[in-house]
Amino acid sequence: MPATYGHHGDKLYIAVVNHQDVAGMVLRNHPRDGKIWDDNCNEIFIQPVGGDYVQFVVGPQGQVFDAKGTPDSAVWNGEFTVAVVRGTDRWTVEMLIDLSKLGDPLRKGDKLRFNLVRNDLSNGELSQWSHTNQRGNHQPRYFGTVE
Repeated sequence: MPATYGHHGDKLYIAVVNHQDVAGMVLRNHPRDGKIWDDNCNEIFIQPVGGDYVQFVVGPQGQVFDAKGTPDSAVWNGEFTVAVVRGTDRWTVEMLIDLSKLGDPLRKGDKLRFNLVRNDLSNGELSQWSHTNQRGNHQPRYFGTVE
């Protein structure tokens, strides 16, 4: 699961390349804020300094889910842009997330708690950038740190 991230001002850019046989994936249509994690997807968790963590989930058809501080999607909709491209041996997610909408303004040197997850249900694989000790993905105390 190669991933790249960067930022410009308060905008965070994330790109994830998911290598797999795309023809063998089960592709279901989920509505906005549906249970996208029940299929192949990428999950991004971000917790700003002194704030609740947020979750963004993107599926291989561009479906999205987002929540703040709880998996209840009715609570919050973030400001982000998503692009998904499917090839024959991979699908790629690019996200642009407006961090200024997550809480207090960011200052140089601020550290964010962060995690990146890949759910590959075609082979039962769960990959996490920062391992949460198999207690589920919603474990901000185990998220990594980015500056």
